[in-house]
Amino acid sequence: MNSSLLSGIYQMKNKHLMIVKEIFLLMLISFALEAPGFSQYPQEVALDYLFSFPAKSNEAQGVYLFGALFLEADKVNNIYVVNSRGNNIFVFSPKGNFLKKFGTPGQGPGEFQSPKEIFISEEYIIVHDTFNHRLQFFYGSFKFVKSIKLYKTYSSLAVDPKRKLIFASPINKRINPKKRQLIDVLDFEGKLLHSFGRPFLPSLPLPPINPCKLALLPGGEIVMASVNSAKIRKYSSKGELLKENNIDYQEIKELEQRNIKSFKNISRGKRTPFSHIIEAIDVNKNWIYLLHNGSSQTYIFKLDRQLNLIKVFHCLRPPESYFMDLEVVLNNNTEKFYLLQASPENKIDVYINNTKGG
Repeated sequence: MNSSLLSGIYQMKNKHLMIVKEIFLLMLISFALEAPGFSQYPQEVALDYLFSFPAKSNEAQGVYLFGALFLEADKVNNIYVVNSRGNNIFVFSPKGNFLKKFGTPGQGPGEFQSPKEIFISEEYIIVHDTFNHRLQFFYGSFKFVKSIKLYKTYSSLAVDPKRKLIFASPINKRINPKKRQLIDVLDFEGKLLHSFGRPFLPSLPLPPINPCKLALLPGGEIVMASVNSAKIRKYSSKGELLKENNIDYQEIKELEQRNIKSFKNISRGKRTPFSHIIEAIDVNKNWIYLLHNGSSQTYIFKLDRQLNLIKVFHCLRPPESYFMDLEVVLNNNTEKFYLLQASPENKIDVYINNTKGG
């Protein structure tokens, strides 16, 4: 066999080998694009309705929701409901059975004036007692420990029990938006340690572009979601901006553009309507969940800790209904969603993700 023939065979083998390598590489890329976190478009999942609570039979015990604003789950997945206009806290089992009621109107220990949020750690239950301008600390049985004074009005809190830090988003319409920091950091005595977080869109008027929702990731990073834009950020516990992203979903992008147009009109002295984009935030393990009241459906956006949109859960939105908060419970990798309905009926609707793979 002459050398030119051998050379031709060798080149043909190399060419075939290159083709095989390219096919293998394309297969790897295809598998990667189908894997969680790498999909070009987020997977859309319809949620299944399970049940609602409180039950009508609970009303005889004085258990009914009246201006409820906030949900929180403890380590055994009992659901705590901040009943703001009722000035109390309800506790329900994961199946919606009534367990406990705590709190009365007033200014003393264990008394509330429009409580807004509750946080549960290994050591404390912490209640944001809004109109009393304080945080109340309790042990797990609601035994009063202490209260700390708040010198600003805050729209959203996140609590880091390990570092004994409170991250709080202040409401203050008079501060120059170019100088304002969106998050205050307090210790467990209420002392302001420092502030961080530049406004989302500094060129626009302060209200209402910068309200935000806060949550804490495992490891102490703070997630901040804009209420009225598509922006979401992640900060270190020291206030260093680690990541900023936009929620890449068509309805959200369209709403943001409408809001920006409305906010520009506000700066010219005109009164124009705008829409809440993100109503609530929750974190479970390394997943971030954002609640959005769509035009005909309720959406829950699931993001990874790098702020990438992974899945979009949705369920039909009953006419004239509005959801205020959500709590996500994971059980054997099955996601259960507790949605707090504000209107037309104040109640908690429970949905489940029955798809395989979470």
